[in-house]
Amino acid sequence: MSSLLMSLANKMAVTATDAPLALTAAQMCFTTLAACAACDFHFGDGTLAWAFTVPPLFVFMLCASMLSMEFVSLGAWVVIRNLGPIVTLVVESTFLTQTDVRISYQTQEHGSMRPTTCTSPKLESLSLF
Repeated sequence: MSSLLMSLANKMAVTATDAPLALTAAQMCFTTLAACAACDFHFGDGTLAWAFTVPPLFVFMLCASMLSMEFVSLGAWVVIRNLGPIVTLVVESTFLTQTDVRISYQTQEHGSMRPTTCTSPKLESLSLF
């Protein structure tokens, strides 16, 4: 329900303001301030690599999403957004084979199993930094 309301609110705001990037920047600033006020941060190994890869990609995704709301209907936007997993499936099946991914399971006290590690030799060889 909240996803629906947020999508409707964003579509109405983009239509009313005609400034999707300014709207995205305002939302990101508010979210950053709220997260900083509510959390106690502990930085560890890999923080720098994460900080220079994940946030820029997330910003690009949010900006592209808001820009697309300016030009398509909300129904078309939802359909296009939900095609993402299919594109991911094609990319993963192209670059990873069945034997590339190894998942280790750990049995918990109540008998259920949960994945503890997921490794891929091809992905481990890729290094951003």
